[in-house]
Amino acid sequence: MDFFNNDYFNPNSHFRFYDDGSDIDEVGEYEVDVSFTYAPIYESLEEDMRGPSDRPVPPPPPVNTPPMAPPPSFNPSKNDPKAKTLAGGPETFGGEAKAVSPTSIRPCLFRYTYIWQNNGRSYWAYLTSVDRYSVSGWRWMFYRWVYFGIDIRRIDTFICY
Repeated sequence: MDFFNNDYFNPNSHFRFYDDGSDIDEVGEYEVDVSFTYAPIYESLEEDMRGPSDRPVPPPPPVNTPPMAPPPSFNPSKNDPKAKTLAGGPETFGGEAKAVSPTSIRPCLFRYTYIWQNNGRSYWAYLTSVDRYSVSGWRWMFYRWVYFGIDIRRIDTFICY
């Protein structure tokens, strides 16, 4: 089976990976369409008795739930004195780019956070998890919350409210 021909890389899939072509080896961003539900329907009792079929199994839905309200209706300025860049001390990876540290973004958990990425993207997010290498939570896209995750090295600046 070809690794890139499975449902996780299918553009019509409900689980999407993004890679902006930078030198970071890991997958930098992902989103999950949480409105997608999977309920196997068996055509007959015999199919049910045979056990699992060859149908692809989608990724599990996120455990946490999105915020009940949309984010603030304004986009903050990247030059705001409260915006944090390289907080917690500069960190280098492979002698090149610096990144936001996990300890500097951890206070933004369960708060509305505006994120500016290194590639120029910016958006509102509601973070629910921070670990050593990544953050995940809910990203505001097209008037709805979408579950997402991003490599922490891709975050340039952030501000939380």
